[in-house]
Amino acid sequence: MPDEDNYRGLTLGEAVKRFAHHHLRSENRHISQDEAAFLLRAAEVLDELGCAERVGRPGLFD
Repeated sequence: MPDEDNYRGLTLGEAVKRFAHHHLRSENRHISQDEAAFLLRAAEVLDELGCAERVGRPGLFD
């Protein structure tokens, strides 16, 4: 995964938030405001559910 080091060690919720904010910035715009809101809400739900899965563990994004 490109830029995996920017996500390594983050929970899935944290990684989704970082992804959404990164791709919403004008210089990286790949998603709409609505898509960002969708991703940020999904990240919120992951956090609320206590998802402890982290980016970079064996098998995740290999």
